[in-house]
Amino acid sequence: MALGRSTRCSALPACAASYNPKMAAEHAAKNGWFDIAAPGDWFILVKLASGGEADFSFGDHGDYIFIAHRTQAAKGDFSRVYAFVEAS
Repeated sequence: MALGRSTRCSALPACAASYNPKMAAEHAAKNGWFDIAAPGDWFILVKLASGGEADFSFGDHGDYIFIAHRTQAAKGDFSRVYAFVEAS
């Protein structure tokens, strides 16, 4: 899994509109994963938000966003998930 950095996003629908799947596609290509190197099939798998009722935060109170490729997720293969932090 790879970690990158992005800008802050406060809601999942907003993240879905603002995140750039090219980050994951570029990472896939650099690792030789050409079967998932197209940016069009990446989606937000989960967003772990700092704060709230769980009362925990990541180092900078940002959120972790994990994105996966649709073909891999359909197979139940989450070994090539891409993750990044949206800093606050």
